[in-house]
Amino acid sequence: MAYCTQDDILYLLNETALIQLTDDDGAGEIDDEKVTRAIADADAAIDAYCQDRYAIPLSPVPAKIRQISVDIAAYNLYSRSDRVLPVRLREKFSFGGYD
Repeated sequence: MAYCTQDDILYLLNETALIQLTDDDGAGEIDDEKVTRAIADADAAIDAYCQDRYAIPLSPVPAKIRQISVDIAAYNLYSRSDRVLPVRLREKFSFGGYD
């Protein structure tokens, strides 16, 4: 069970950005496999961090965990591309958004 969905990521990023981050073949559409991989990698990082204190996978998924999964997955997608991370996300990903 994933902690977030592609729709959750689309709430943070727009569809055009997600296409640009995943469409390596120029098909003009979101590559669902790349999004799924970014989410799985994000969730693995969350599980690794939480496994000593909590039974994983976390269920039900707390809202804050969903948010963190979205943020890490989006960061993972930007990390695999040559696109510049927008300032608003750079500030958020530097843990400014986790007060």
